[in-house]
Amino acid sequence: MRTLKTVFKRIASKADALEDTASAILDILREARIRDLGAFNALVAEAYHANGWRMGSGRPPAEDDGLTSAPDAVRAYVSQVRAAYSEKLDVLGFETMYALRKEVARVRRMKRSPRARIHFPEFAGVELRDATELNGALFHDLLVLYEHVPEDVRESINRRVKRMLTEFRETAEIDTAA
Repeated sequence: MRTLKTVFKRIASKADALEDTASAILDILREARIRDLGAFNALVAEAYHANGWRMGSGRPPAEDDGLTSAPDAVRAYVSQVRAAYSEKLDVLGFETMYALRKEVARVRRMKRSPRARIHFPEFAGVELRDATELNGALFHDLLVLYEHVPEDVRESINRRVKRMLTEFRETAEIDTAA
């Protein structure tokens, strides 16, 4: 009798091998210096044709007669690489498909976030979400207030923070050249 434990173990052992094989896609892209979606799609089309697969799904056009659909696993990996190129990620910088998939998911999750993103030059490198209410966290609340005060008050906040930085910079045990 099969058990779920056994099936999971088989999946895990095959998944590692498949992941290693799929990561070779990235090696090939690096070797061919494929830096954009158009070049990737051309490479995929060539490989699909060589394997007797058609590019699209659904009912094949007459010129694709005799071609079969690419396997789902192949299409899934191609889709992830396409997504990475579409999101303007450095595809050639990823070592594994897992890392690529994880980053695509993170970027897309950030884009879907319904919460506001607030960016001010004064807070370079800081991203604030949900700037609609105070939560008691000192710097969060400062940024929320900053978002909702008039420009002249922002200038006053900037001056005061700069004075504090000057006052405490000497006691900081970090490189404060910036």
